[in-house]
Amino acid sequence: MIQRIQSIYLLLAAVAVVVFNFVALGIDETPEPDVVVFGKNMLALFIPSLVIAGISFITIFLFSNRKLQMSITRINLFLVLVLIGLTIYFLFVDQANAVESPGMGLILPIFTFLFSFIALKKIGADEKLVRSIDRLR
Repeated sequence: MIQRIQSIYLLLAAVAVVVFNFVALGIDETPEPDVVVFGKNMLALFIPSLVIAGISFITIFLFSNRKLQMSITRINLFLVLVLIGLTIYFLFVDQANAVESPGMGLILPIFTFLFSFIALKKIGADEKLVRSIDRLR
């Protein structure tokens, strides 16, 4: 059902990755005026974050097929790791977009990963519970 705890975790993951686009990721101090860097301004971070949010939101409604829900959540976890890697690359390694002062928005992909991981564990626990009940019948 939609009111299960893993649905809440998946919704929190989707919200965290959407908020990632609108919270300051850092401040670029090399130009004369300080420039605040947002995820929505970097297409290489904006598109993957929207894909992750969409997958997380759609996965909520797959509660009747837990195996598919688990598979898609695993794929989403991989995509979140890719987003974290892209964020690190574009904000710290790539000299064109490098920031000197990191912002609070950098922690949101980690929260997205944690919420998705916890949701995966809860979906697995539900699947295990259903199997044990079917075994008793």
